Amino acid sequence: MAEVVRAECERRSEMIRAGAAKVVAQLTAEDSLYVQLLPDDKCESVQIRLRISEDPVPRHSSTLRFAMLDALKCAFVRHLPAPAQLNAVVLSSDELRLSTFEEDAGARTQRAALDEKITRVRTAAHGLICALDVDQATPLDGVWLRRLQEEHGLPTEDPVLEYKEPVQAEKEAVALEADPMDKENLGN
Repeated sequence: MAEVVRAECERRSEMIRAGAAKVVAQLTAEDSLYVQLLPDDKCESVQIRLRISEDPVPRHSSTLRFAMLDALKCAFVRHLPAPAQLNAVVLSSDELRLSTFEEDAGARTQRAALDEKITRVRTAAHGLICALDVDQATPLDGVWLRRLQEEHGLPTEDPVLEYKEPVQAEKEAVALEADPMDKENLGN
């Protein structure tokens, strides 16, 4: 993981270096944004001043802010990676996968114990559902279990019973059973 983060930081470092180089190059340009050249009345000498940043929001401090220093700071801040960006780089890396790392022996033992308990609970739930499934008119099948889970806000991605998507006719029959008013309206 360190190599992936280091590579992203090096990429960002190059961007910062390029931004800072542009600011420094602008310092010595004839039409510099950061240096003001003021010749005297007789053109015998030139006074050199750093330009002061124009702050659109007046601050209560009397500290002068130089445009070049603000531009250098911005070159750094603009390209510094945020923690969310570093996380995104790590997550998008093909080199870093959980399976790449050796699992701790204690964690492996805990996971095996949890997997065993989950298997026992799933087997018991399946057995209970089968034992309670005595009415052929309303079978306790995957469709029933899925509906029950959805009604109670329970997860449906790993069902105890196999769920098969009902065909359209079955969906309409279930909808009619749910609302007796619709049965009366069908005859009209």
